[in-house]
Amino acid sequence: MPMAKNTLNVDGLKMDSRFPHEAGHALVAALTSNDPVRICDGAHKTDTGHSANAICTVDFKRGDDETQRDLTLRRIAYHYGGVFGEAYFVCETEHLESCVLRSCAECLWQKGDGTEGDAAKVMEIHKENPCLTGDERKALNSEAWNKAAALVKANGSLLQEIAKRFCADGHLSNEQIRCMIAAEQNRCNQEVDDPGD
Repeated sequence: MPMAKNTLNVDGLKMDSRFPHEAGHALVAALTSNDPVRICDGAHKTDTGHSANAICTVDFKRGDDETQRDLTLRRIAYHYGGVFGEAYFVCETEHLESCVLRSCAECLWQKGDGTEGDAAKVMEIHKENPCLTGDERKALNSEAWNKAAALVKANGSLLQEIAKRFCADGHLSNEQIRCMIAAEQNRCNQEVDDPGD
């Protein structure tokens, strides 16, 4: 029996799509910086005043050796991360980018009248940087898209764990997310160190 439109199968567990979506945001944010990141379920208002069923918040700060462009790239990749996080459980991994472009982009990316959702957030980020040309914006978007896609594809098991724990607990703190990342990295390092086991 097909799942409801907003229900996804995550490692055998049926859950609302908001959990892997917000987990994708958190994954990309946590893997690209040390900025505090957290996710919370329940009714919230975004920084633009729109309603959200769940939310991932990041205290974006420019790093000591980071350019404004690098910060902008991270912020855009964070928004793409939510779309790829959700699409990861809808699409075949090897065709993730084309699936998001073809079938998932509209339902995952655009919301309402275009003033909500991740697409609107990316447009707001670009408005903060009025000196960027159209070509520079396209290049940033492309680079951020590729970064988010690569991170989600390379860390699918971690994305699953974050989504499952978020679904079970209803929230994850920065410390919990960072511990999950460290545990996954340790597991991967052990597999490399002990290939015969």
